[in-house]
Amino acid sequence: MSPEDPTPPTHPGRRSGGARVLRGTIRDNRRALTAATGLLSVHQLCEVAVPVLIGVTVDRALAHADGASLLRWLSVLALVFLTLTIAYRYGARKAMAAAQGEAHRLRMRCARVIIDATPLTRPGLRDGEMLSIANSDADETGNLLRYVPQAGSAVVALIACAAVLIGIDVTLGVIVLVAVPLVLSVVQLLGPFTTRLIGAQQHHIGRSTALATDLVAGMRPLRGIGALQVASQRYREVNDQTRLAMRRSAIGHGAFFGAATGVTGLIAVGVASVAGWFALSDRIGVGALITILGVAQFLTEPLAITAMLPGRVATARASAERIAALTEGAAPVGTASDPTHDHLSFTPRPGECVAVVAPDSSAARAFAAGMRAGPDVLVEPHAADLFTGTIWSNLVVDPDGAPPRDDLVTLLESLGSLDILDGLGAGGDALDAPVSDRGLSLSGGQRQRLALARALVRDPGSLVLHDPTTAVDAMTESVIAEAVYRHRHHRDTGARIGRSTTIITTSPAWLAVADRVIVLPTTSAEAAS
Repeated sequence: MSPEDPTPPTHPGRRSGGARVLRGTIRDNRRALTAATGLLSVHQLCEVAVPVLIGVTVDRALAHADGASLLRWLSVLALVFLTLTIAYRYGARKAMAAAQGEAHRLRMRCARVIIDATPLTRPGLRDGEMLSIANSDADETGNLLRYVPQAGSAVVALIACAAVLIGIDVTLGVIVLVAVPLVLSVVQLLGPFTTRLIGAQQHHIGRSTALATDLVAGMRPLRGIGALQVASQRYREVNDQTRLAMRRSAIGHGAFFGAATGVTGLIAVGVASVAGWFALSDRIGVGALITILGVAQFLTEPLAITAMLPGRVATARASAERIAALTEGAAPVGTASDPTHDHLSFTPRPGECVAVVAPDSSAARAFAAGMRAGPDVLVEPHAADLFTGTIWSNLVVDPDGAPPRDDLVTLLESLGSLDILDGLGAGGDALDAPVSDRGLSLSGGQRQRLALARALVRDPGSLVLHDPTTAVDAMTESVIAEAVYRHRHHRDTGARIGRSTTIITTSPAWLAVADRVIVLPTTSAEAAS
């Protein structure tokens, strides 16, 4: 999809993936949701009991000027307030903990897919878009768990309100019992429309994030070729599309929630109006009127919660679809295959250094992906990343099992990295030299050599390198190739017996040091022949 394409992609059958994500979040948190729903239901029942107790107090204490009865009913009312406060506090805490915990689990699930993805299993999403899904979409999906207990307790409150009103007058209870399903059925029709709006909004946010990530990463080359203004204009266009999508989503949200709130308010006003007419015609007493007015006022809260639930589900559903696109759109590592390159996988013999010549970059990436099997296999990609810190922190993954600092300096020197160490200190002190974000304080060749040294420090049983020295000159490349071979396969360097090294390259320097050279066929038809 081109950066200028303003329309979100459609994925047939993907909606069931979003539904599976939502069902999974509810199923995995069913105990916490049950407890939260129970506590919030107690809170709502106490809220319903407040106007009932006020009406009873008026009829039984104030109407008869009974001071003892007044104190007794006020004590009961205070106990109800204490109960509803405690129930809400712990119920809301459980619901929020479930939402935050599930958002974190979804984020870790997305991160696992992103980290474990290979060129063959990687989902067809840009880096910034995957970052957006792992953050905002995970939060939106997890937030549904906050609203599920609220919706359940709201239904309990509506039933309690209907029961109270039926106890006073059947007509009032019937109004509530008929109006609530009618409101829910109407707002339910708006759910798919809201889902589409929110899905488009999240899609455009992901595109903006992805493009911003690309711009920051490519700022130096863009400035070098004079394309910074063009790239900035493209980002502004995409950002404008995102702003319009967010505005449409906000308008749709506002219309949905406004309609839901307005309809629930009309129901409450209708109940209060009928109660007033009943009081004027002496059909109900003063205490009953106070109770009905209190219940009618409270009725707007559970009605609004139940009416807004489809909108909350629509928001979570749209984000869940994007999470499914990331997590289910990538096949499990080790199971995905490309029919064109199924033959591009082999197992090197223990102790040998093999050079693999691929016909193109696609075949090279597919071959590297096919080598990702086994706990002691390290595939170092062509585009290796460095991180903010020091040379030491970029070389050493596990400080407890790190080699001596002097050995690391010797390794860097053997890889022709004196230009990195010179002027930064002598001996082990040079390893404390700072490295900026993504290693941009170093040249391309320096970044490649540090990444190669990091792979050698890991010392895996099988090491796969993909064009590890494309940014260095031919003489330095020859020095590096010989140094890697000595480090991995010469006994006098302490090399572990049985280690294998596979280099995917067309470089003569690497082909010269390899024990065996494999040339991959151009097409699968040639492989079959």
